[in-house]
Amino acid sequence: MGFIRSMISVHFRANEKGETTFFFPVLGQMWCPRKGRRITSDEDVAKLKRYLGFHYGILMFGILPLAVLVVLRFQEAIGVSLPVLMLLLVAIGFAFTFVFEQAVIRGVVEKYGQTDERLGFREIQRMQAVSHSQATLYVLVSLNVLFLAAGLFGIFSGLAVRSGILLVVILSLTGAQLAYQLKLRHQGDDGRGRS
Repeated sequence: MGFIRSMISVHFRANEKGETTFFFPVLGQMWCPRKGRRITSDEDVAKLKRYLGFHYGILMFGILPLAVLVVLRFQEAIGVSLPVLMLLLVAIGFAFTFVFEQAVIRGVVEKYGQTDERLGFREIQRMQAVSHSQATLYVLVSLNVLFLAAGLFGIFSGLAVRSGILLVVILSLTGAQLAYQLKLRHQGDDGRGRS
């Protein structure tokens, strides 16, 4: 699946010498709290990509839908507000990521030393932009706008004010991120602009 491959791509950066640096975790596809590790084995790089595919697959198609279902089904019974429950979902996602790191990723990367390299927000966004085609980014922006409009409709119609506000906040942030990626993509794959 192209979307998961794109998410995986931000974990790996190759330098001019062809050396691969691995970064984990990359939280929210925006921030990496740790320095990278130089992976010298192509087999370990392939293994890490496979493990990350499992990680994102479990997170997106297992944990996230189940957690959303539980939240929607039991929100009133639990008596907790929707924003608090959304923060709980984010915490569950982060907890799963750190458990996955300790149980799976660590066994592969512990033999490699840390580098001084870090991934910043701009670099992560550039890597995301490069991993998508420009057409894919336009589709993602269009879907973002569509769901943003649904959130606004929920607010102004009074049908789902709290959910609509939350949707608008989240989609405004993801929309800004996608717009930034489109800008970087337009500038060129290296992020420095075309001459």
